Amino acid sequence: MAALLLFLVVLSGLNAAQMSDMAASFRKSYKETPTGVMLLHNVFKQVTNYECARGAPDCVAWRAVMLFEEVSLANDDCTGDTPSALCVNATTLLEKNGDGKPIAKDQILPKLFELGKKVDPADFDNLNNIRNAVVSYVCSKEASHCSELTRFITLENLLESEIAKEKENAENAKVKP
Repeated sequence: MAALLLFLVVLSGLNAAQMSDMAASFRKSYKETPTGVMLLHNVFKQVTNYECARGAPDCVAWRAVMLFEEVSLANDDCTGDTPSALCVNATTLLEKNGDGKPIAKDQILPKLFELGKKVDPADFDNLNNIRNAVVSYVCSKEASHCSELTRFITLENLLESEIAKEKENAENAKVKP
């Protein structure tokens, strides 16, 4: 899953510095190998289309992840006076899947991220297999431009682990009387 990036608040147990590091790594990956990052993004865009076409309960979460990535790739934080089309799409998605209240500009990215955390962690292993295969392919073609992409994957694994732990803790809290 990609992920996931210009974080304004502390989420999933990661601190702001770690989130900022992840965002910087993702942008560096894109500068290092834009075609490789876009290949990876487009593969997961197809996974999103598949999940939504089959009516998966986490379809909206997938859409949030994709919008989050696209906004991040555009180096947009959605706080400008004139919102980009991506930020308008993000706001629409959030308002339709939230309480219907308007979303403050500085809350668009954190709320997209929060919504994106609802991708089913049970899928992470299979998704990582897809991701790792794409990254391996890209690195075999552009070995000298692969270090930042590999670093981003390491950071993404950390994020996924934190999300899975958070969900497990929430489920365990429900079970306890």
